Amino acid sequence: MVVVSKLTSSFNFCKQMFRTRLLLSNTVSTMVLLGVGDAITQYIEIKLTNKSNHNLTLDSHSFFQNYDLIRTVKVTSVGFLTGPFGHYWYLFLDKKYPFKTGKSILSKILCDQLIAAPIFNVLFITAIHTLDGKHLRQIYETFKEKFFTIYAYDCTIWPACQMVNFYFVPTVYRLLYVNFISVIWNALLSFLMFNDID
Repeated sequence: MVVVSKLTSSFNFCKQMFRTRLLLSNTVSTMVLLGVGDAITQYIEIKLTNKSNHNLTLDSHSFFQNYDLIRTVKVTSVGFLTGPFGHYWYLFLDKKYPFKTGKSILSKILCDQLIAAPIFNVLFITAIHTLDGKHLRQIYETFKEKFFTIYAYDCTIWPACQMVNFYFVPTVYRLLYVNFISVIWNALLSFLMFNDID
């Protein structure tokens, strides 16, 4: 009963924060869920490394011994940029296309894919590499190497997710919805950024 009470009060607190401090709530939820996505990615990477080394078990000691906390902190901190961007982006889209008609939803999805997705991906790549201390030339090389792969994955995953978002989710919770879907997306982004994929 105590657990249910604590969960209920936590839920009510979060709901109140999203109603009264939307920018802060969107930024914090973006940061947290970016970090969760990276932690999931590292768990999978460590498990795959253990499997390739014929160590078929992954105990907590093995995980924490190989876990890169600094990497997760860097990925989490990217949310400090992408959270406000997403916050203002969804407010803008809902103001520009306020109706839930097919045409309005399609317009939002197209704008999201053609404008916001490239900006988000550039922000992500640039921020991660800047935090790694890389120079502009190195960032540009990574951009040339990985941007179109990331954008191709983006175009396969996000349009359907955004259709649900724009039709069913209230404006105040749009970025939160995207952030929950983003746990999987962020895991994929982290994997693409920190591994050599052609």
